[in-house]
Amino acid sequence: MLELGSLDQLIGFALESLDVPQELQAKAQAVYDDLGAWVMKSDAAAGRKEPAFFPQGSAALGTTTMNHGDWDIDAVYERPIARTSTTQEQLKAQAKEVLEGFREDQRRQGKPMPRIVERPRCWRLVYPGFHIDALPAIPEDVDDDYSTRLLISDRELRAWIVTDPKGYIAWFIRCMGEVFEREREAIAKASYRTIEQVPIWEVKTVLQRTVQYVRRNRDLSYGDDPEKLSPASILVTTLVARCYQGERSIAEALRGVGLRMRDHLHVKDGGLWVPNPTDDHLPEDERENLACAMVEDSRRAARFELWVRSLCADLAGLRDTKGPALRKLIAKSIGEPATGDADERIARLRTEQRETGGLRMAETGTLGAVGITVPRHTFHGVSPK
Repeated sequence: MLELGSLDQLIGFALESLDVPQELQAKAQAVYDDLGAWVMKSDAAAGRKEPAFFPQGSAALGTTTMNHGDWDIDAVYERPIARTSTTQEQLKAQAKEVLEGFREDQRRQGKPMPRIVERPRCWRLVYPGFHIDALPAIPEDVDDDYSTRLLISDRELRAWIVTDPKGYIAWFIRCMGEVFEREREAIAKASYRTIEQVPIWEVKTVLQRTVQYVRRNRDLSYGDDPEKLSPASILVTTLVARCYQGERSIAEALRGVGLRMRDHLHVKDGGLWVPNPTDDHLPEDERENLACAMVEDSRRAARFELWVRSLCADLAGLRDTKGPALRKLIAKSIGEPATGDADERIARLRTEQRETGGLRMAETGTLGAVGITVPRHTFHGVSPK
């Protein structure tokens, strides 16, 4: 029978097997660093004001799970110009010119060249094993040095949409609580860095692992998703973070999601409504609805309801299910390969424990060695703010 500690070991190790491999991290880091430097150099050469280039989404939050062997890295290319000085189409076209220049620069240096693919709002740089989506943006108010709110184009390149990726990251950090800073400090000491040099994604708190679990469950539940009905990652991440109440165990946090997720699914004007947490300071009618796709497409709403029902039932079952049935439930939720990897790791760890007795339980509920050196990888982005 699995006790709580063993359950967290199994879940934690299974999720670690879904993390981005270090070799791929290193390759992507090198490209990302080159791209950030090129954006700065290119805009300076063109006489433009210094831009910002920084990660957003799961790549910044540390909630990525490898999906079909491809790592999706979202980045923002922020130009500090007023909305009256450009159009959505011009902003995107200028970003393409910069990225094409980067591709040519990589060729001259004998480095791998990306394939540049147009997306509705951004440009995708495709490499083996990963891609970077570079999203052009401008400040909502170019004269406000304290605001992090940005404007991006809609899919038709006709209207501006307000977004706040830095504000969302700050909100997510608050949701993680004090444990985030403690674990970040521990990583910094172990790797001889300052706290500021340790990016958010390198830390793995209970909340981050819980988000990974639920996102992986979504991916498996929706499969290849040919009709594109899957809920957006920001919606899933927000719901999980809203449910989190400071649990120090992944298993307990997951049970909390199963019990509380429906409390954060609201109905407004007959449709599902989940407000963006970066808009909490705004009047209700001005807040972004992260579930707007459900309102616009009844098929999405129906499929989402089925997934939430199944997810909550499985997560609630973590408390009552025991033995082999519990392992089967976890394998159903996040996949047999990941669960099998965790089984093998636990078996090796038990052997090591018997021989050395030198491993301890970490804050995240997974076992780790005190003082282990963490390789340095930093998707910091380059930002003047």
